[in-house]
Amino acid sequence: MEIRPYRAGYVDYTTRYTELTQGQAYTLHAEAPAWTFAGPGPWVRVAAWLDYNQDGVFTASEQIGEISTYSPFELPFRLPLNAPLGATRLRITIQDLTQPFYRHNTCLPDYVTASTEDYSVVILAGAAAPLAGFTIDQNPSCSATVQLRDTSLVTPNSWRWEFGDGATSSQQHPQHTYAQPGVYTVSLQVANRYGQSRVTRPNYVQITQLGQGPRPTNCRPVGGDIVTHGFWEISQLQTTAWTYTNPHRLAGWQDETCTVAALPLTAGTTTGLSLTDPVTSVHVAFWVQAWLDSNDDEVLDAATERIGSAVLLGQSQTGTLPLLVPATVVRNRPLRLRVSWQPTTFTDGSPCARDEVNGQVRDFTAVVTEPLAQLAPSSGASEWQVWPTPAGSEVHVMVPHAPATAQLQVYDTLGRLVRQQPLASATGVPYVLDCHTLAAGLYILRLAGYPGQARIQVQAK
Repeated sequence: MEIRPYRAGYVDYTTRYTELTQGQAYTLHAEAPAWTFAGPGPWVRVAAWLDYNQDGVFTASEQIGEISTYSPFELPFRLPLNAPLGATRLRITIQDLTQPFYRHNTCLPDYVTASTEDYSVVILAGAAAPLAGFTIDQNPSCSATVQLRDTSLVTPNSWRWEFGDGATSSQQHPQHTYAQPGVYTVSLQVANRYGQSRVTRPNYVQITQLGQGPRPTNCRPVGGDIVTHGFWEISQLQTTAWTYTNPHRLAGWQDETCTVAALPLTAGTTTGLSLTDPVTSVHVAFWVQAWLDSNDDEVLDAATERIGSAVLLGQSQTGTLPLLVPATVVRNRPLRLRVSWQPTTFTDGSPCARDEVNGQVRDFTAVVTEPLAQLAPSSGASEWQVWPTPAGSEVHVMVPHAPATAQLQVYDTLGRLVRQQPLASATGVPYVLDCHTLAAGLYILRLAGYPGQARIQVQAK
């Protein structure tokens, strides 16, 4: 038992620790001095969190319990079978029952009458065979590459994955690239010194296309449809060339990289991203941020790859976030763009974080191209003209001063040439590009032997 200093708001007791074992039941016991003032009581709430994933952040899902009663306070809990091994932090708070309480934020504001204590917990492996389990980050996938994550219970120390195409892996959280679209059965066998377990999921992975979406990312925000209905919604995101009508108004996190057309961006320029609040009566302020995986390394770097940040929508129904696209960004292939809108009280600027009560995050595909260029110094004002885009069955292409024999080339976002043919149109007359045989997605148009390019978005037919 530890007696805290009088009137101390926070005390760090992490030099003291206890050991807990996966899957076992425990009771956290705390006591408080007797109250000396009159009243019916109880007057306080005691709550505790255990940083299960050892990331230094306490979330609502990591709360082990709360209670409003007289001292002593007892919180029964069971340590999850998949709790990571090693040292982690236990946080306990006691606060005035009449003041605001935040399960998702253990850093209480100054105006809350409360005390906080931190302790260390060392998590030990359970003495049992593992129970195999796994998830996939996105399914179906339009990029051919999938990220599989081991969710096995207890603690395995060996893994064998079978991906359904003849390939295997011994990694805990493997990434795998399929050569062909299709549906694949995935199996995982895990083991430790107490035994082994195997799970097979028939027809689990669905690969719909190759190379039309970005590769998996290093982190996913906390999901869940728990956003407070009413004020904390965005109904639409839009640029001059792209619109996203949010179909999952209350979803905390949604990966739309394969379900929404790619957002076209231009290297070294600024694009305005407009956000619309569907509520017309009361407008709350959002902290809106955007990150672009500019070097395509599957990591959204909080410091170097944030391309937009602003507080918006506090006084109006719409607001615009400037997206500053770096000049050094990877061109002409699908990149991951993450956009988040959080309450302004949320202070974590990481692309992997989300306010669990009122924050929302969306992932999109973005394709960055070069700024439109002239065909040749002698051709004068000779920018590409391409319409309509997004395109359905056909698109019109006009490049002033280009000879009719010039070869029009169509590339997909993997850089593969999918079509080549002469412009074959008179000067001043647009060339009609038939899009019937082009799959839905983003394409780059070029003229062989000439600088410059244009992009078109082909819609599903």
